[in-house]
Amino acid sequence: MESVTPGLRERKRLALRARLSDTATAMFAEHGYDSVRVSDIAEACGVTPKTLYSYFPTKESLLFERGDALSAVLSEDHNEDGLLAAVLDAIGREIDQLATTSPLATSGDDLVRGIRGFVALVDATPALRAVVAQRADALTADAAAALSRRNGLPVTHPDNQVAAAALISLWRIHLTALLQHSSTSDDLAELRRRTMSDVDRGVELVAPIVARVSEPRPPSRSADDS
Repeated sequence: MESVTPGLRERKRLALRARLSDTATAMFAEHGYDSVRVSDIAEACGVTPKTLYSYFPTKESLLFERGDALSAVLSEDHNEDGLLAAVLDAIGREIDQLATTSPLATSGDDLVRGIRGFVALVDATPALRAVVAQRADALTADAAAALSRRNGLPVTHPDNQVAAAALISLWRIHLTALLQHSSTSDDLAELRRRTMSDVDRGVELVAPIVARVSEPRPPSRSADDS
């Protein structure tokens, strides 16, 4: 019985977090991102702005509350094949979560319409595009750290920087593909297939780079050792 109360409390916290994000997404889509204030979102959810900020530190973060899967994957240890597969799995989950949780996507064709509305909102809002760019930079740093743990080279080594950028380019490709294919796909399954097909084309180029850079390197020898 002692575990019931904490579990219930956590479920309520997560439910409120999702409701805040969902409400914000719907209001941004209807009225425009710049026209909606944080206080408007808080009022619509029956909470104070202070409570909202305890869940989301910025207005922009309300739209990206489900985007932590890839960062979590990169913090784990993988071999070269496992890392690439885990990144692809995280990208797939981002697509699924966007469709199944967005208030803009309720059923049937509305799922695709919801994704289309979300990515179009981000594409049309400079502040949100900046958030996406910042997130891509942060993910690239996470990827470089993951590769560094694997090969023993510094995070800032050119090999890790290039391979990390290549790995995170797959995440960028999926965002571009969502925007492109959501206007012509008839259902969610088709949109997901076409998006992941574009990602897979990128994998053909990225996989050899990640595999090569992921190989553990022997300690470098100093000039005195030669």
